[in-house]
Amino acid sequence: MVTKKQIVGGLRERYQKKDKESRLDKERFQALFREAVRDYYPKLKAQYAEQSIYGISFEIGDIVQSIYTDSFEIYIYFNTEEMYREKIRDCEEDEKSYYRFEPWAEWDVVNAKSPLFEKLRDYLEQNSLYACFICSSNPDYSERLEDAAAAWYEENEAAFEEAFDGERRQIRIWMAEALGKLRREGFWEKQGSPDLYVIPFGGECDIETEELMETYGIMAAGCSKTEYLDYLKSCDLY
Repeated sequence: MVTKKQIVGGLRERYQKKDKESRLDKERFQALFREAVRDYYPKLKAQYAEQSIYGISFEIGDIVQSIYTDSFEIYIYFNTEEMYREKIRDCEEDEKSYYRFEPWAEWDVVNAKSPLFEKLRDYLEQNSLYACFICSSNPDYSERLEDAAAAWYEENEAAFEEAFDGERRQIRIWMAEALGKLRREGFWEKQGSPDLYVIPFGGECDIETEELMETYGIMAAGCSKTEYLDYLKSCDLY
């Protein structure tokens, strides 16, 4: 796990170089993410072997919604046919799609603890712009820096926040591409889940419908199932 001392060291180095650029690399991020998913999903499926997982969604903390524990924690939202049937037992017909396709509110969630997801998290902590824009308001970082460095981060907080917003969007696209590659490789089929819905995580309406549709198309990698897209279109009418 990356320590506060290491993060502060990275902030100090950025200040010395006046470096405001993202250090994330697409190929490295996607390789780490795919490797972690390949390792974790079979364990999740085995844990729910008596049920049928039909949908899964991946969240990296602070990429869609703020996480108030540790940055870049990985969460996996999932639902099974059995859980779904239980939830819709007394609901109206027009509510069924909501329960089927709303990860943030209606699916189960696990904090995906594994050495490989921790490796991904370390990579993000070391290379993302996230620590730069929260530095001035985080005493764990700012109080450990020299006055000039702390002042520089405070002066550039808005610029770093704007840059991190762009980086977040990029990470969401990279995740979608990595999941699309897993489908093209036949990963879900090999796990006995050929019809698994892999859908983007949108938080509590944090992500625009247009982006959710775009990233789902990338994740689906040619899959012709349209139920989730129909659900998004129906939501966008209100």
